[in-house]
Amino acid sequence: MVGLFFVFQKVDCGGAVRAREKGIRVVVFPNTTGEPDGLSTSDLVTALRYSGSTIHFVDDHYDTSRILAQRDVPVLPTDTAEELAARVLKEEHRLYVEVTAALCEERIVWRDDGVLLIRSKENLNEYS
Repeated sequence: MVGLFFVFQKVDCGGAVRAREKGIRVVVFPNTTGEPDGLSTSDLVTALRYSGSTIHFVDDHYDTSRILAQRDVPVLPTDTAEELAARVLKEEHRLYVEVTAALCEERIVWRDDGVLLIRSKENLNEYS
């Protein structure tokens, strides 16, 4: 049975506390000594159906700025952590090229709610 759970780096961070209050299982990755709900790399790959890459604007903190683009990468049943990481990295490199081109070609549009959209290169009235 597949259940909903969230992965956090720290079991006591605000998001983890709120998730537990809502009855959502919280797991910690990477696993730390003495953490009963910790996941090893192989456990995480087994639990995931999708992974992926995210391209952010740069700010003063790690992964906290506005998201430019995201791309899903399916986790295959036979994946090792190394195989999945290699596929995610390959997709991330493709995504960097696409986002950089869209920025240079001024095809980036921000919706009123702050969500970024990238206009299609072939038709500026469509989004990719």
